[in-house]
Amino acid sequence: MDDLTAALVIELELEDAETVSSSFKGKAHEGTLSDAELALELYKQELKRNASIFSDRRMARSIALAVQTDGNVLAESMSQEQSAARDRDMACGLSGTRVSSSVKPWTVTSEEMDEELLAKFAALSTEFRRLLVLILDT
Repeated sequence: MDDLTAALVIELELEDAETVSSSFKGKAHEGTLSDAELALELYKQELKRNASIFSDRRMARSIALAVQTDGNVLAESMSQEQSAARDRDMACGLSGTRVSSSVKPWTVTSEEMDEELLAKFAALSTEFRRLLVLILDT
């Protein structure tokens, strides 16, 4: 089941639970819950937790996509910045002016960073799918 379908199922189940919950109003003593009402409240809490998990998953995928999409552009920009800083340091050295570079060397390439982050996102996604199967199968 894809994320949007699962999110829709959760939303519809939550609406149904709210409808059933509203039918219980006024039928019990003030401040007490029947077993059915308690079960329904716990079910609604579980649905809300699952909705939050799906929302978090969509955000993680969005971040992963941004890393893939923008990683090369950011790496190129950083490379240009470092090149300009080295040129400035060299020019200052040739003119006898001593100035330390304010740009720190960048030691991680965008490919390494992308692969590492994407591997972490993939691991999280795999674990989430395993948990989701357990939740939806019960």
